[in-house]
Amino acid sequence: LLTAAHCLYDHTEGWYDNFVFAPGLVSMDNAPFGVWDYETAHIFEGYITNYQGSYGSVVPWDIAIVVLQQPIGEQLGWLGYGHDPELGDFHANIIGYPGDKPPGTMWRADCTVPKANVEVQTLHYFCDTFAGSSGASVYKFDPQSQDRVIRGINVAESPQANFAVRMNETYFKWVSSLVK
Repeated sequence: LLTAAHCLYDHTEGWYDNFVFAPGLVSMDNAPFGVWDYETAHIFEGYITNYQGSYGSVVPWDIAIVVLQQPIGEQLGWLGYGHDPELGDFHANIIGYPGDKPPGTMWRADCTVPKANVEVQTLHYFCDTFAGSSGASVYKFDPQSQDRVIRGINVAESPQANFAVRMNETYFKWVSSLVK
């Protein structure tokens, strides 16, 4: 699973424990595809070492991989991920669990991400996200091929813009090295 590091690690408390994955959660009482335990979790080293007392100091490194105890992708499918050095002017899709909606309910947001908003480590956009959507994939849908490819991970919301860690070449290689 590709997600945000802050969903797994707190700079004051350290690693969270007992986190699980519940794909397609409908409500806090309805996990139609089950609840899955993790085996290991990895965060990018920069998320820990670059911390300077505030979350803003580590946003560009807020990325994580969770390896589950069972390979559920074989049952539920996969969402591709990739690095595009020319990324920009694309329609972003984000599916998550925003905290301004009923607890445990999944919502979709979408918007255009102009090339000017794509940086080396991050991208920002005006998709309607809210705290709780963190860790959701920011993916690009290709209507011709029907492919959905992760281009970033939604990590922060603000009145000025919402942010994702971009799937740049470094993160693409890191993720690929951890995928079994």
